[in-house]
Amino acid sequence: MSAGASLGYNPDMGIVHGRILLSNAAKPDLKGLNLEVICDSGAIVTCIPQSVAEQLQLEQVETRVATITDGTSHRVPYVAPVKIQFDNRTSVGGALVFGEQVLLGATAVQDMDLMLDMRNEELIVPPDRPNFAVNPVL
Repeated sequence: MSAGASLGYNPDMGIVHGRILLSNAAKPDLKGLNLEVICDSGAIVTCIPQSVAEQLQLEQVETRVATITDGTSHRVPYVAPVKIQFDNRTSVGGALVFGEQVLLGATAVQDMDLMLDMRNEELIVPPDRPNFAVNPVL
């Protein structure tokens, strides 16, 4: 199953690619993984393959149900704490263990105040906010 299909890919949404550093926030001495990711503007939650969860020694917090666009549901592990780094931005949260490729969900993209550059099909730091993330609270 492709990452897009496993994450509820909507062809009306946009997909871009990027490179991130994934690590285990609870184990700072454990080396992180520099990975190519898909960013789908229609995906909310970050998803990682089982092999990534194992390499990062991430703990399963609970089991969740992931529903994909064909209507099927899958019980999958939810692991944490996943540390995501892109350029000078960081987000820490959880991820579903699902699919064959890392998918960076909208929650992490918004938390790091990143943009999907649809023209160049890449993940970028907003040019007008290059030094730190800006997060609206209200």
